Amino acid sequence: MIAIKKIYKVSEGDTLWGIAKKYLGRVSRYTEIVRLNKLQTAYLTEGQLLVLPVA
Repeated sequence: MIAIKKIYKVSEGDTLWGIAKKYLGRVSRYTEIVRLNKLQTAYLTEGQLLVLPVA
């Protein structure tokens, strides 16, 4: 079975916590975004593409 994931393009002012709350329902799920994208920092740049886990 193939898991479907969503691609999100970072906009100015976005944070991992805000993205997690808006698209995953809980701020605490930001760690899933970090792991999935192998991020080394919480700093995001406008236009960056992030893979979001299935909600």
